[in-house]
Amino acid sequence: MCAAGKSPHGRQKKHDDKRMDAPANGRVVAKNRLYMGDSMADNYTYRDISSGEAFREHLGSLGWSKPRKNQPVFTQEYGEDLIFRAAFLYATFNHTPGNYSGIPAFYVMSKKWRKTLRKISAHLDQPLRSVPSPHDGDMYFISVGHPRYHEFVDHEARMTYLRPDGTLNIEAFTRFSTAAHRFMETFDLADYVALTEQELQQQRLDTVLPDVLGYLSVNTMNDLRDELYRNVHAHLTDRSATLFADQHVLRRRWDVIADYFSLT
Repeated sequence: MCAAGKSPHGRQKKHDDKRMDAPANGRVVAKNRLYMGDSMADNYTYRDISSGEAFREHLGSLGWSKPRKNQPVFTQEYGEDLIFRAAFLYATFNHTPGNYSGIPAFYVMSKKWRKTLRKISAHLDQPLRSVPSPHDGDMYFISVGHPRYHEFVDHEARMTYLRPDGTLNIEAFTRFSTAAHRFMETFDLADYVALTEQELQQQRLDTVLPDVLGYLSVNTMNDLRDELYRNVHAHLTDRSATLFADQHVLRRRWDVIADYFSLT
């Protein structure tokens, strides 16, 4: 199955540490603009890139929506239930001029599971937290380390948002969009259920295991759900296993969801 991220998962280094110079008169100073020699290339500011507004027009032409103006997050629906979400994390050019790249993260979310999850959470004394707090309904994550991550980006572990001359890297965003469509055409949680503990952790998919269990239950995919529950339960009762190790938030999320569907 496919998965979903750390800082997203506590293991990934934050890539959005916005160490910018102090604003001048309420605006980011010129140093934070993208320069090409002495001229401004397309007049992109740090805010244009970090908010994703610089990409809005091109990705919009490819069918992507941008729910929030101040966040570099784009979504596209697949069928009646699934949503593919891309977060174009960014914070590098201020430190290394000419390196207009970032490390995006990609998620698959279920609207049906999100609705059920909120119903579950409404009856709890404490909020049902996640790691690393993805949107409600996320049940798959693709980040650096995932075997198909390279299909979405134009470099092994990063994506070049702008060309060296400061113009939008149209090819890179078109590549991402094509990869997303291709991925969703073959998206199958059965592939995820079959992964080993080591593969789950390498791909950081262990962080969405509770939500996969919930998604399979909501959609009455009982054979896959039962197989996943047995596999994970075996790991949790094995003293040598490291699944959910020191992740009390994940263990509680798993237990609450499993109990809701009477799997315990």
